[in-house]
Amino acid sequence: MKDKGQMRGIEAFVATNPGCFCHEVIAGTGIQKFSVTSALIKLVKRGTLRRVGNPKHYRYFIATKAEVIVNDMAIKPRDYDHDKPNPLSAMFNQKLREVRQ
Repeated sequence: MKDKGQMRGIEAFVATNPGCFCHEVIAGTGIQKFSVTSALIKLVKRGTLRRVGNPKHYRYFIATKAEVIVNDMAIKPRDYDHDKPNPLSAMFNQKLREVRQ
């Protein structure tokens, strides 16, 4: 979906109709189903929308600033020290020795 106008239209529809389902967005905007579902997924991943409910029965709302999870690439997980033995390997080897005895 390359048309940014469709994304804005879907976002505007959800803003005017909070708590709407995907099929309501499709009917209200007149955009093809595949494009709407793709756009909704992208908008949720981007943090513009939030979805609430059971899988395949989500309600869509505009996300507030407090609800948006910041994806900060500056925060990196701790690098694994390859010089140390893996604690899971040590535990696995210990359990294996116990079973073999």
